[in-house]
Amino acid sequence: MDPRSGLTYIVVNRRTRLVLDDPIEEGGSVHVAHLNENETQKWMLSQSRDGLWTLQNVGNGGFLCIKSLHTNDGDPVVAKHGDDEACRWFIIPEDSMSFRICTSNPNCAASLDTSIGPNSMPVVLKDSLSDPARGWTFMRTVEIF
Repeated sequence: MDPRSGLTYIVVNRRTRLVLDDPIEEGGSVHVAHLNENETQKWMLSQSRDGLWTLQNVGNGGFLCIKSLHTNDGDPVVAKHGDDEACRWFIIPEDSMSFRICTSNPNCAASLDTSIGPNSMPVVLKDSLSDPARGWTFMRTVEIF
């Protein structure tokens, strides 16, 4: 499903089937977890006129962000209040089923990734583009709960 501005979604990793989950604490690392009915797994998407997106957590109002605009491979993705440049993303179709969520660098140099592992793995930025762990799907919350 193509994301639409103003709607709320569960963001699911294509490979692990785990979902983005906000850690609650300000500036804490975002992780993936098994789907539950917690509001911290719901994200309101908003697209600006320049085509960039913000993902705001329904549970606590924090935005999905990078720690700084100068990123390195493996940097954690965090949740924080304040919609600034570090909290803006490109959402780019990966294939007919999933999308890459990339930093606001126009060539999508770094995108959201999660390693294979147990529940509650941190979400990080990775430079390589061709990996199924970087594919995400958007499921409307009304489709799930």
